[in-house]
Amino acid sequence: MPDKELLAHALNTWRKALDTLAEILAAEFSHAVRDAAIKRFEYNYELAWRTLRRFAQFEGETCDSPRQAFKTAFRLGWIPGEKPWLEMMNDRNLTVHTYHADLAQEVYERLFDHQRAFEEVYSVLASNLRKLGQDS
Repeated sequence: MPDKELLAHALNTWRKALDTLAEILAAEFSHAVRDAAIKRFEYNYELAWRTLRRFAQFEGETCDSPRQAFKTAFRLGWIPGEKPWLEMMNDRNLTVHTYHADLAQEVYERLFDHQRAFEEVYSVLASNLRKLGQDS
């Protein structure tokens, strides 16, 4: 079971990645920016579900996949709905095909919504961690 320091480390690592995603999404559009944004989305997605898994483990839950992590986070009230996260999971699976310009553009356009979802759950987890620190 992860301790509070591991949770804090996971959140800190993800915060840095979230900042890189925000930076690229704020950049003026070009194909290179689009491609970089998709790559940054990929590693933020991986950090998101793995961070959710760590927090779930702290609560005594087991999450061995992104789908399980998102369902558990929904059940625990960390995310307001599963649907955006399942759509995000679909987009993550599509990123392997972003050599198709139209598909890459479609995924890129949804990254702004995904970024908001990431930020929302990050805030919830950070708040939970602060509460854990107060309980010590």
